[in-house]
Amino acid sequence: MIIAGLCVIIGVLFAYPYLKDATKGSSSTLPPVRFFAECVGQGNPIEESYPRRCTTPDGVTFADEVTPTETPDTFKLTLTVAQAEALARASEVCTAVGPVARFETYNQTSHTWWFTLTADKPGCTPACVVHDDTASTEVNWRCAGLLSR
Repeated sequence: MIIAGLCVIIGVLFAYPYLKDATKGSSSTLPPVRFFAECVGQGNPIEESYPRRCTTPDGVTFADEVTPTETPDTFKLTLTVAQAEALARASEVCTAVGPVARFETYNQTSHTWWFTLTADKPGCTPACVVHDDTASTEVNWRCAGLLSR
């Protein structure tokens, strides 16, 4: 009887760390994500884009803050993504088409920041394009298909 009791105690002590780790994730909740580093820190997937983006399980996307540093093609950025977005949102040319919906990409070849615009024009997905070197803005309509007369 004493030997059986000792075996049970030893078994429980041996299994405790494994049982504790197995139940750890089930009862805890992660704190809300506020920025890119927290999103990555919680183990969410990172998109291979420039700048990198991280998406939470509920679909919220955070862009990595791009600062003026050397990039792979050896040019220096003038604007951060936050500065470029502020220019896009303040641009009369872009907001005349529609509000800025989201950040899309940075084009290293043309040195431009692209932000999707919300607009009601069938066959088109317009973007507000912010030029990194001049901070000027323009609309790229990105229309597909034939135009009917």
